[in-house]
Amino acid sequence: MKRREFLKLGAAGLLQPFISGCPTEIYPAIRIAAHSWLGYEFFFAARELGYLQPSLVDITETHSASVSMRLLSAGAVEAACLTMDEVLTCLARGLDLVVIAILDFSYGADVVMAKEEVLNQQDVIGKTLGVESTATGAVMLNAFLESMNIAPHDVDIKYLTIDEHFDAYKTNQVDLLVTYEPVRSHLESEGMKTIYTSRSNPRKIFDVVAVRRAEVENGNVQLKHLLSGHFRSVDMLQRKPDDILPILSNRMKLTHDAVKKAYTGIELPNLDENIRLLSGDSPVIIDSITSLAETMVEASLISSLPDLSRVIDSRFLA
Repeated sequence: MKRREFLKLGAAGLLQPFISGCPTEIYPAIRIAAHSWLGYEFFFAARELGYLQPSLVDITETHSASVSMRLLSAGAVEAACLTMDEVLTCLARGLDLVVIAILDFSYGADVVMAKEEVLNQQDVIGKTLGVESTATGAVMLNAFLESMNIAPHDVDIKYLTIDEHFDAYKTNQVDLLVTYEPVRSHLESEGMKTIYTSRSNPRKIFDVVAVRRAEVENGNVQLKHLLSGHFRSVDMLQRKPDDILPILSNRMKLTHDAVKKAYTGIELPNLDENIRLLSGDSPVIIDSITSLAETMVEASLISSLPDLSRVIDSRFLA
């Protein structure tokens, strides 16, 4: 029996005590949307490794965060992998979401790239800059322009979804791009240069699992199973990278070395770190969320501070 087949059978066996004897309709699969991003790939890997049972977790792969947010808003999925600022955008629009886990902190994986070397303002002013029409894109764009002491009207901003970034560069539609892995690695191989990274804003951009509040009350088994699969895959990257690198490499269309390099651009908090950050009456991470929300209000990304008093629920980490 192959190792992967054994793992699948093992995962199914471990779940049987929770499922046997219970009508399947009691535990409908949690539907979660996610696009290709370093911190989200562990869900897809967990599915391939057999850590996630289709009867409990249904992953919908999207082309961008914008699509995931639309599906979440429309009720087509109950959960989504999003950056925290995207969650704040949803909250500001009236969508009641709860954060149940932190997937990663960007520490260089979100970047601004340029076709030519950028030495000063004149290398940027008047150029066409592509950026995703999301809160993360706006946060990175604003931070980059501020670092260059350039006003938004000094550049020609072109809004592009993440799946359009590579073609936009290849067809000379843009001079600069606000982008992220794995697209960054593909663009770098084509000659684009990284001129600004999220290392300049540590722990300001981070990704989470956001769930509709009604599902938090109903989805105990599914949500625990979802997070368990993620953390098992993250642990495998740390302890047995050769077992998971082929999966990550195949999905992101990068070499094993390129995948390893890409992951140096993010921090992956494990289960214990998530418990430390999210637990208690005043979770450690709440100050960062509040600060981010205040930054978004100042930048007119949202009109007012959303209610953050119940935005975190750590029950499903246990």
